[in-house]
Amino acid sequence: SDHNTLKGVKMIHDKLLQMLAKEEVEPIQAQEGDVIDNEEFVEAISAIEVEKKEQKGKIIQVIERGYIFRGKPLLRTKVIVGK
Repeated sequence: SDHNTLKGVKMIHDKLLQMLAKEEVEPIQAQEGDVIDNEEFVEAISAIEVEKKEQKGKIIQVIERGYIFRGKPLLRTKVIVGK
């Protein structure tokens, strides 16, 4: 069933993240609503007009999750920000 397939994929994903963490590879913690505070780890690939003033300059959507390896960027997180 679709539920079991989804559950299996999640288990594999979680196991992969555990294995990467043992090798000191960790996901960059950037999410919707955050301000980009470190451009070494997060890259704004686009900016879109937003209606709410509080969304300006903040992450609207995470496009691709980035990772760090021993404190250095391995792959930057790519995001869309509000303007």
